[in-house]
Amino acid sequence: MRLAIASLNIHGVPLSRPPATVRAARIGELAGQMDLDVLCVQEVHTYPVLRALAAALPSLPYPGHVPGAARPSGGLVTFTRNPAARTTFRPLPAPGPGGQPDRLRRLLNAERRKGLLVTDLAGDAGTVINLHLSPNRDGDWSPGSRYAAVHRAQLTAVTAQARAEGERHTGPVVVTGDFNVAKDSDLFTGFAARSGLDDAFAEHNAGTRVQFAVLRDDTIAGSTSYLSLAPEHLRVEIGNTWLNPSAWGTGANVEAKFLLLRHAFETLGCVRVELKTNVLNRRSRDAMLRIGCVEEGVSRKHLLNENGTWRDSALYSVLDDEWPAVKQRLEGMLAKAG
Repeated sequence: MRLAIASLNIHGVPLSRPPATVRAARIGELAGQMDLDVLCVQEVHTYPVLRALAAALPSLPYPGHVPGAARPSGGLVTFTRNPAARTTFRPLPAPGPGGQPDRLRRLLNAERRKGLLVTDLAGDAGTVINLHLSPNRDGDWSPGSRYAAVHRAQLTAVTAQARAEGERHTGPVVVTGDFNVAKDSDLFTGFAARSGLDDAFAEHNAGTRVQFAVLRDDTIAGSTSYLSLAPEHLRVEIGNTWLNPSAWGTGANVEAKFLLLRHAFETLGCVRVELKTNVLNRRSRDAMLRIGCVEEGVSRKHLLNENGTWRDSALYSVLDDEWPAVKQRLEGMLAKAG
C-alpha cells in the first residue's frame, strides 16, 4: 500500500503578507496536485486558520486535532483522506532554565507546548506522528548548548512514542513534522540510530537516489527517480514512478521516461539504463515494451512486501547502442500525443 504524506509548517510567513486565507488556498492547490493521503501541518495558531485550511483541502476532509481553548493542541493538525481511527496529543518536555520560555511564560502559553499528534489511519494502514520540537534560537548544536538538554529529552520522547506505536499494531509508523534540529548534528544522528526509524530521504542524501517531480501543465502529476546509481559501471535505474490517475494516458509518463533516458545516455554517458516492475503489473510492463525497452527476465522473490508475501520483479533495460532507435520511437509517441 502506498501512502502519499506531506508536512508543512505554515507559520513561516507573516499573516498579513499574504493573509492566512490566501496561503491556505495555495496550500490546498498544491495538496490537490500531489494527490495526498495525509497532510501534517504545524503552527496552526488559531481556529480561523484551521477553518481556512479545512475549506481549502476538500480532498483531505478530516482535520484531525485535539482541541484546546484557543487553538488545536500544540498547533498540530493532521488532515487525512479518510476518517482516522484515533487521534491523540502528547506534550513534549518544555525548555527549562537557560532556554526559552521561562516558567511564567510556560504557564501563560500552556497550549503552545511542543508535542506529538499521533494519528492512527483507518484500516490499520499505519500511524502518522506529526511533531513540532522546540527551536534552537542560537544555532549552537554543541552538546553543551542551552538547548541540548531539552532537545535530547524531546527526541527521547519521540523515540519512545514511535516504538510504542510500532509494538501496538503491524502497520507502518511514519514520523514527520518540524524537528527544529539540524540533520547533521549529533542530536539528530543519535536519534536516528536509537529510534530504528528509516530515513525516507536517506537514499537521496547519500547520492544513491535522485528524485524528480513529474509536471503536466505546471501541475504536479507524479514523481520518478534515478535509483541504484553506479557511475563506475556507467549504469543507472529508472524507478519509483507513480502518476496521479488523472495523468494516465496523457503522455506524461512517456515524456518523463524520454527526459530521463536522454539525460542518462546523452549527458551522464551511461551505457545501460535499467527498469523494474512487479511482474503482476501488466500496465507497467506493457508500457515499458511500448517505449522500446528489452525484457530480460524475471527476478523471483525479489522484494518482500509489507504483508509478508514476495514480489517477483520483471526486468527491463535499454543499452546505449539501442538508444537512438528508442529515442526516435519516443519522439514519435510524443509528437502523436501533442
